[in-house]
Amino acid sequence: VSLHAGLPQIACNLREALSSPARGALDGLGLIMEGLGYNPAAYDFLLRSAWEAEVPEPAAWLDEWLCARYGRLPPKAREAWNLVLRSAYSRPVQAGSILCARPSLDLAGGDPDEDVGAAWGALLGAAGELGALDTYRYDLVHVARQALTSLGAAHVGAVLDAFRAGDRTKLANAGRGLCDLVRDQDLLLAT
Repeated sequence: VSLHAGLPQIACNLREALSSPARGALDGLGLIMEGLGYNPAAYDFLLRSAWEAEVPEPAAWLDEWLCARYGRLPPKAREAWNLVLRSAYSRPVQAGSILCARPSLDLAGGDPDEDVGAAWGALLGAAGELGALDTYRYDLVHVARQALTSLGAAHVGAVLDAFRAGDRTKLANAGRGLCDLVRDQDLLLAT
């Protein structure tokens, strides 16, 4: 599971298809469900666009969608989703999580997605207004899970660096940090 949608790419592709002189008898669209993961916004954006005269701009559409999803759009929630749109919802796919990868000494480390982490914090800031809503709680867990997942690359990188350096103390500490992250994510997903 990953937080991704590629909303700007979907909008661009739909506009291109609809305006193409070679479009032929284009009458509708289809979805490859596993390609969109568990991202309600991706499904709703794509399917709603099929009924519109023009493909909506993702940012304006997202505000409208969130108002419908939550019944209102507090500033912290809008801030969070703008960060998600700028980062995760501008990536058409994500090839899984490093936390779910087969163990290997060839895994690539990386830096956390700071926008997704900031989105998690901002979305948490809307809990006072939205905390009773199932849709909000689902979204909060989904964004938090992605933020924790993005930390995984740095933890794996630290484990691999310590291993390659032959530093047992650093390896033990980095390994504990990685295991703690996996436990945190397990606890989160159990909610």
